[in-house]
Amino acid sequence: MKKILIIAATLALAGAGCASQSSVGSAPKATVPAAGKTQSAQTTASQAAIPAAETSNEANALVVKDQLAGNSISIAYVKLAKRGYAAIQADTNGKPGKILAVSDLLFAGENKEVPIHYTTTNKTSYWIVLYSDNGNGKFDALKDAKVEDSAKHQVMETFKMTSDQNLMITHDSTVKEGSDSSTEINRASAKKAEDKRDGGADENAKSGRK
Repeated sequence: MKKILIIAATLALAGAGCASQSSVGSAPKATVPAAGKTQSAQTTASQAAIPAAETSNEANALVVKDQLAGNSISIAYVKLAKRGYAAIQADTNGKPGKILAVSDLLFAGENKEVPIHYTTTNKTSYWIVLYSDNGNGKFDALKDAKVEDSAKHQVMETFKMTSDQNLMITHDSTVKEGSDSSTEINRASAKKAEDKRDGGADENAKSGRK
């Protein structure tokens, strides 16, 4: 009788072990996000960083940054409906003045980091004005018309040369001088410069006490 009970107990323990293994084997697996969804989120983030001028429906657009004074300038982005030129012009009472230098002939479509060789002066404002080539492949301010956007406004932007990288800001055809956006950008730049000066003053005061 004892043998029968021992055998029954052994079989019961074996059955419990199998049930435990079956339960572990059927545990739900961790869900791993599909790679496509992660890539989609990254793509969306990248698209959000693209300048507004690049994603607009305008056939002609311009983006230019304040930059360090030197012997050349770089235009961040130029979009043209037909081939043409980007000219750097002097600032005359807040408006484009004398043409100082011109880019090489630019093809229709998007052009990035367009160089113009011209020695600029620190703390001086300039303008970039777009012109449409008249077909001969040579710039002529009298014959090459100024480029306009869909609202018939000339595509041009002002920018400033600086020696302080912290004060460099970006101008594009969607941010006009005097607009709320432009004012906020300038306020932020001025605040950054003020904080930098205050920090330097504190350091000098500490050095004096030592």
